[in-house]
Amino acid sequence: MADGHRVDLSSYTVSELEELARDVGQGIAKKRAQYRRSLPLVEGSGPVYRNPANACETWCGRGEPPAWFKHALARGDSPETLLI
Repeated sequence: MADGHRVDLSSYTVSELEELARDVGQGIAKKRAQYRRSLPLVEGSGPVYRNPANACETWCGRGEPPAWFKHALARGDSPETLLI
C-alpha cells in the first residue's frame, strides 16, 4: 500500500479472496489501458498484446488475431488484461 500499511486478509474466505483478486486484476487492467491510451500512437511501434501463458507470443493488434488471443477471449479474459 502507498502508506506502508498491509491489509490483513486472514479473515476473508477463499471465495472472497478470489473475488478480490478478480477485482484487483480488472482494476490493474483498466489502469494499464488508460495509461496506454494516454501515450502517443506510433505507427509500427511493435506488439500490443502478450500471451500470459507464453511471453514469447505477442500480437500487434492488426490482422487476424492469433489462436492464443482467441482462446484467451473465449475463456473470459478481456483484451485489456492481455496488454503489454
